[in-house]
Amino acid sequence: MKTFAVAGLGMALSAGAAAGDFRFNYSAADLISPDHVTAMHASLEAAAGGVCRDQYPHRVRVAEKCVDVILEDAVVQIANPQLTTYQERLDKRRGS
Repeated sequence: MKTFAVAGLGMALSAGAAAGDFRFNYSAADLISPDHVTAMHASLEAAAGGVCRDQYPHRVRVAEKCVDVILEDAVVQIANPQLTTYQERLDKRRGS
């Protein structure tokens, strides 16, 4: 089991925000096929969304940016080509 972590998330999003930590456990098996990558990414995004909505309950855009920061960091830290490609395709669809 591996853990992805973002420390000081609040400070990465806005000055003066309370720093928070985000941790996500995954295994190599979560990255063995496109279907597994899709499922893992959905779980990661849902977990990030929950944490970010809790941390920024009245700031929808900040919470959305929080999720984006977590996903960007996850893709970089996990460094899996299939996950990177999946995230790039999502970014293109969303116009990022």
